[in-house]
Amino acid sequence: MINDNKSLKCPQVIDLALFQDGVELFWDKADNATSYELEIDRSVIKKVNCTSYKLQNIDLKHSHIYRVRSINGEEKSEWSIAAKTPKPSLYHSP
Repeated sequence: MINDNKSLKCPQVIDLALFQDGVELFWDKADNATSYELEIDRSVIKKVNCTSYKLQNIDLKHSHIYRVRSINGEEKSEWSIAAKTPKPSLYHSP
């Protein structure tokens, strides 16, 4: 059930940390949320009980879009505003 009465707060991604083999997402805690769903490139990939998650083996040669939403039982908040990994820089050999 999608949250129609807005009683479950939509979390916001507050930071993305890039690593050689992945990215770690951090979001704010939503009151009354018992868990969170993570989405990458419009596919739900994980349900977690904390406010951060490290995604490994992500191809950082391409940009990805991440969103998160709060869950409490059958109630789900709207998805957060999308966070996007930056496009990779072009490196030149000296």
